[in-house]
Amino acid sequence: MKAGLLALAAASLAHLAAAQPHRHGRRHQLKHDRLHAKVEEKRDESVLTDYVTVTASEVVVWVDEHGSYLSAETKGVEQSVALPPSPTPSSQPPSDTPPSTPSSTPEPTTPAPSSPETPPATTDAPPPPPPSSSPEAPPPPPPSSSAPPPAQSSGTGSGNMIGGGKGVCYTPYADNGDCKDQGTISNDFDAMSAYNIIRIYGVDCNQVSNVMSVAHQKNKQVMLGIIDIKNVNADIGNMVSQVGGNWNNVYAVVVGNEVVNNGQGSADDVANAIQTARGILQQGGYQGPVVAVDTQNAIIANPKICQASDFPAANIHAFFNANLGDPSGAGDWVASQAKAVSDACGGKKVLVTESGWPTAGCSGGQQCPNEPSQANQAKVLESLRNSAIADNLFMFSGGSTQWKQKDPGPFGVEPFWRMLSA
Repeated sequence: MKAGLLALAAASLAHLAAAQPHRHGRRHQLKHDRLHAKVEEKRDESVLTDYVTVTASEVVVWVDEHGSYLSAETKGVEQSVALPPSPTPSSQPPSDTPPSTPSSTPEPTTPAPSSPETPPATTDAPPPPPPSSSPEAPPPPPPSSSAPPPAQSSGTGSGNMIGGGKGVCYTPYADNGDCKDQGTISNDFDAMSAYNIIRIYGVDCNQVSNVMSVAHQKNKQVMLGIIDIKNVNADIGNMVSQVGGNWNNVYAVVVGNEVVNNGQGSADDVANAIQTARGILQQGGYQGPVVAVDTQNAIIANPKICQASDFPAANIHAFFNANLGDPSGAGDWVASQAKAVSDACGGKKVLVTESGWPTAGCSGGQQCPNEPSQANQAKVLESLRNSAIADNLFMFSGGSTQWKQKDPGPFGVEPFWRMLSA
């Protein structure tokens, strides 16, 4: 989601408003890399009551010494589990499900409530991916000649978010970068109670297990995901293991966040990663949508990303459009960009997987495409809620992003996307 330039042919984007593609996704990747080694040290230690002993299915994922996926098996184990205070949610009303386009392949059988249309998976196997390169080094921090912007607390505040949109994005990290425990995640869910679907980005910090446990208790759905695709076998295997066979609350699975926009792989690499992940997920019992998320410009220039996905999924942020003008027009602009993505993807309905506005940044004389402020954020969020794309849009972000202070991005706005005006 970070501002960065995506080299696109001018002719292919003539119909688009001038916008700088963002590269925010790499902030999540850097966090993923930093915490990957200490995942095992951050297991949840919360105390739960009311346990019963049941025989459940345990999914065992086998990998080789290089972390590559070999196979998965399911076996019965006797274990104690906590009784959730709320029942597992049923699927959303049919009226929230978008009309499907003609297709010979039926919709997935696993509940994926109110998801965009789910086209059949592509049948042509993409070519083998070239060796993936390691993520680029983070840019140097911005100059500190001016006073730093005020910090945002990782707490949930005194009031809950008012909602609007289909869901909200969330990262379970404390301000210092540590993993949040299940109790803190539960408190964050309370503040995000107006949203029915929560999007998370990784498998570190045991976050899939912790977030899914809270989602079951609070009758919410979760969009699971991995940031990059270089460890797709191991990361998807880890996800399957943490879910433990109960996919009822999973809305969709994201394989890669802004991989093409960030220069971490090609559209062919992404298509192959989706195919690999889908196979592992299906062996683990998941039959729902599998998609790749990228910026609108990356998808328009590389429609193979949406062709390999079960529906087009794009991060679209008006903040990076230097020609936006009044922030109150953000909703209409995001809707127009989603329409352009849909056109590039054969008319399929698009899910906007991130959209928001920072409240601070651009310190040290940096020139931002727009002004980050809480007042402008309030205008943008209201505009998004009232836009034509509102029912198919995830707000960014529902949790604190202060853990990005060590890598604030070229505009210095990365730690300040939490919705203070929501």
